[in-house]
Amino acid sequence: MSEEYQSLEQWIVRNRRTGLRCVVQTDASGVSAFPSRGEVGCRVLPQDETSAIRVARRLSRCKIPYAVVGAGTNLLVGDRGARCVCLDMRDVRAPMRNVGYGVFYVPAGVRLSALAAQARHAGLSGLEALSGIPGTVGGAVAMNAGAFGTEIGQRVVCVRAMRRTGNVVLRSGEQMQWGYRDSAIARTGEIVLGAYLRLETDDPDRIGARMEVYRAKRAASQPAQPSLGSVFRRAEGRSAGWYIERAGLKGLALNGVAISTKHANFIVAQSDGACADDFVRLARLAAEQVDKHCAVTLQYEVKILTDFGIADPQGYCVCLTE
Repeated sequence: MSEEYQSLEQWIVRNRRTGLRCVVQTDASGVSAFPSRGEVGCRVLPQDETSAIRVARRLSRCKIPYAVVGAGTNLLVGDRGARCVCLDMRDVRAPMRNVGYGVFYVPAGVRLSALAAQARHAGLSGLEALSGIPGTVGGAVAMNAGAFGTEIGQRVVCVRAMRRTGNVVLRSGEQMQWGYRDSAIARTGEIVLGAYLRLETDDPDRIGARMEVYRAKRAASQPAQPSLGSVFRRAEGRSAGWYIERAGLKGLALNGVAISTKHANFIVAQSDGACADDFVRLARLAAEQVDKHCAVTLQYEVKILTDFGIADPQGYCVCLTE
């Protein structure tokens, strides 16, 4: 661990007596849902919103580069690792809180699947289509995650966020400027602390039945092997998988990774030898072939962690093949 990371850890230890609740790790295995040979410089897991704000302010004051991560379900860690600090928000969670008028506050670290289950138990509808998305509320809000024609932005009344300096701001649903897998926060780099969602009351059994329909649809159309979900964004009104399949790449394997035979916009780990660089190589090959055969340029939906933060894999330099 470098001197600046040791200094950060020491600051965290000293400030625990003042209520700072953080865990510090150097293990990268939990940063991404996909296998990687790389490590991160330092991984900080605040246990509540106040601790996340204090850590962000400290990092900003000390000019230490950091990247905000959640469940890592659409994030690669390159095989050479990343020296930046990972501010991991997955432990910033609590039961959703009723603030009145059908609006509920949910912290950023809550998993969408857990939130949907909690909502169903409480007889609250509106999240059924999103219940199978594996990420956290924070990541889902930042990228306006969606499935089966529903996007989380349709439910957001207001977002509690913080600037990179640690200053807290509120963004209304209108200020979020929702787009396809995009939001104003994704463009400004602000950090989601939590979201106020509007939900409707309904019978828990009916809600559960709708969730089961979406679960079955997801199971029938998406692979069960480790993946990062959709690799590319939709293009010209079609799923990127349609173009990849049309280019004849469905099922193509490269070392320990492969384009899924179930859904061509998924790259899956199919052996212990799977690694991030092979993921990027295969994704680039798919994009090149789609451009060649379909004259369509695919844009990445997954991101990669670098020394300086989170970036598009297009500009990532993979390790030389051994």
